[in-house]
Amino acid sequence: MESNKSIEQVLETMDSTIIYKKKKSVFTSVLYFLLGVSLLGINSLLTWEPNSVISPLLFMSGLIFLVVTIFAFFFRKNSFLATQSNQVLKSHSFHFDMNELNKLVRLLEGGYINELKALKPSIAHALKLQVLMTDDGSLCFSQVITFMNHEYVNITTVKRHSQAEAEEFLRIIKRK
Repeated sequence: MESNKSIEQVLETMDSTIIYKKKKSVFTSVLYFLLGVSLLGINSLLTWEPNSVISPLLFMSGLIFLVVTIFAFFFRKNSFLATQSNQVLKSHSFHFDMNELNKLVRLLEGGYINELKALKPSIAHALKLQVLMTDDGSLCFSQVITFMNHEYVNITTVKRHSQAEAEEFLRIIKRK
């Protein structure tokens, strides 16, 4: 069980003609940097009255924008895109009762996606079905994950679903 790779790990090693990984643009980081530097520049170039609140406000807002620049640059979001349709794979989670583990695995392995609605849902996040798919359903991957010993464990290997199975997932997502 513990040797199963996560969906993200499988997608990262997948052929780039099917899926590629893209980071968010650095444009917002550059914009925050320019805004922070310009606010600090305005503060230093203009003369302010000694008891004015504008000078410290400009200085603090310039520093805040520079700090936000650092976080916006280093913590950019990664996303996976389908090469053919150029659509982002979005993540969807379905939570089930822990007693439904064997049924869930059997349904996924057999391709009976329409019977997932018969499983008992749960608000506890002990058993979850993680699905990554495009909006049109051209690419769809799923994996069963459970929470054991204070960490998530991948129960099944990542499964790539057919177009028909992806459409079933889309119907379930729309009902959710």
